[in-house]
Amino acid sequence: MSPAHRPPRSHLLLAGILVAVFLFQSLSASLKKSPVFDEPPHIASGLSYLETRVFHANLQHPPLLKEMSALVLEMAGIHWPNSPLAKALIRGGPGSDKLEWPIGVNIIRDNGAGQSFATWLLWAALDTILTVSLFLQHGNYLLPLGFAAGGIVLTTLLLVKGRFAWSRMDNVILVLVLGCLIGWILGGARTATIAATLGICLAGIPGLVELWRNPQRRVGNIWGWYVLANGLAFWGGTAMTVEERFAPGVFAAFSVLMFVASRKPVESLAGKRL
Repeated sequence: MSPAHRPPRSHLLLAGILVAVFLFQSLSASLKKSPVFDEPPHIASGLSYLETRVFHANLQHPPLLKEMSALVLEMAGIHWPNSPLAKALIRGGPGSDKLEWPIGVNIIRDNGAGQSFATWLLWAALDTILTVSLFLQHGNYLLPLGFAAGGIVLTTLLLVKGRFAWSRMDNVILVLVLGCLIGWILGGARTATIAATLGICLAGIPGLVELWRNPQRRVGNIWGWYVLANGLAFWGGTAMTVEERFAPGVFAAFSVLMFVASRKPVESLAGKRL
């Protein structure tokens, strides 16, 4: 059997440089551009359609796509607020026009991510390394690509909101990113795939510990969908190889741990299960 073909090290170095350029370009663009400005009213409108069955908000656009988007929010545990503005919009009448704008902004603010721009930039870097390494191996890269794109979008949103901070956890993730890049250059794309997969899970351990200490069922619903997505990606792999099934298999197992932690019974002050 002939040995497997490995690309020259110059190709791997070039891929690493392209990843760095991509991250720099994303950062520089996010400093100048803002996210799509009309998403908040679409979010509020979709939730109002699904949960109240009242079609008062944002009537200039067809409702189906907004309802489909809101369905995902419902699955994640995000619901139509019980606020004065929300009640006024449902009642209709004078003064209710365009209330979906502030309501949508409030929904995003109240259900936003707790991490900073720096955290999500480094997470996106790990996902990008995993995606590119799998792509170079003609592997199962579509799901990591979605994770990387989501990380870049959220990074941009957090930067626009000015939520930049640097924590000890960011130092750990930065070391993991650099370790993955070094492993890529020295050991090739397969090494980068293994390192990035394990690095993402290692970086998630503090979140697992925190979720175990403070279970949140709404967060658990999100991890339940991660279990399903990674399970399907694992099932869709064409072979039991690193490039096809290692990442989705490891991610599915880690997602199961996060889901179980989120469902742990909460102890009351009296020591009874709630």
